[in-house]
Amino acid sequence: MTAKSVVGIEPATGKVLWTHVHETKYDIHAVTPAAEGNVLYYTGGYGSGGGALDVSEDGTSVKPKWSDSNLDCQHHGVIVLDGYVYGTGHENNKLMCLELATGKLMWITDEVTQGDIAYADEDGYFYVVDRLKELIKYKGYQVAPAELEAVLLAHPAVADVGVVRYPDDDAGEIPKAFVVARAPVEADELMAWVAERVAPYKKVRMVEFIDVIPKSPSGKILRRELIARDRQPTPVLV
Repeated sequence: MTAKSVVGIEPATGKVLWTHVHETKYDIHAVTPAAEGNVLYYTGGYGSGGGALDVSEDGTSVKPKWSDSNLDCQHHGVIVLDGYVYGTGHENNKLMCLELATGKLMWITDEVTQGDIAYADEDGYFYVVDRLKELIKYKGYQVAPAELEAVLLAHPAVADVGVVRYPDDDAGEIPKAFVVARAPVEADELMAWVAERVAPYKKVRMVEFIDVIPKSPSGKILRRELIARDRQPTPVLV
């Protein structure tokens, strides 16, 4: 992508093979195109939308296939999987699915918005992992709270859990788990349970037991309330 176009480059020589004009309001293209077979999908933000190109067998030319104004992905990314394009729009801020062959809008929802992290695995399953702003930054690594919550929920003594970031002088942030227990269990046991199942940098390093995990009416964990709980001053007797 350039400021105003999608381009094809010959890797060995750097020669420009073809150019397809696609302009955005601020001459920004921050999303890498995605391909499936000989169909290349591109998109840009600021209402510019995107489209698909048919790439020739030798890669030296393209033909416009369709264009779409719904999915104007700005600074995040899209997933192309099994003939469909998944991504969130910039202006409408909703997750949607387009048919790769035609550009037809298959569905749209506001359950997932910009900033939600998603990926597709090698078996074709599509996962929405977490919110980008809720990732825990441990020594430069990014840790998804939802992954740790899933591991802890598999422990027989855990009824519910919410994981948040906690400030740390050495690591920057560490994962802290707020746990609702269904049976007696020690914090060390839960931390060891997680450590056996995740990479070292993902380990839960603090556990606090509480009565209930705060959630929205739709069931989403209100992590900001858990973080605010840690920021409350400790009462001092005078």
